[in-house]
Amino acid sequence: MTNSQRLKEYWKEINCNLFMVAMSLFDADTKNQVESTEEYPDLKKKLDSIGLLNLIKKLVYTGGTNYGTYQPYESTSGQVQEYTRV
Repeated sequence: MTNSQRLKEYWKEINCNLFMVAMSLFDADTKNQVESTEEYPDLKKKLDSIGLLNLIKKLVYTGGTNYGTYQPYESTSGQVQEYTRV
């Protein structure tokens, strides 16, 4: 077995363990938020810790929304005045 193959096997083992440790540290609310996302079933199936950390980042920093997309803001007169970040 080459060094590269050993590293890949080692990473698979660590990746699975990290996924399980991260999920065990969540409080009930955070765990429910994570488990209710569309991405979670695939992440759990693969035990993808990097994907889980990216999902947590998305939930924490953007609330799970499409942060950075803009929608026009309409005033009471019906005219578009400015764009607001969603």
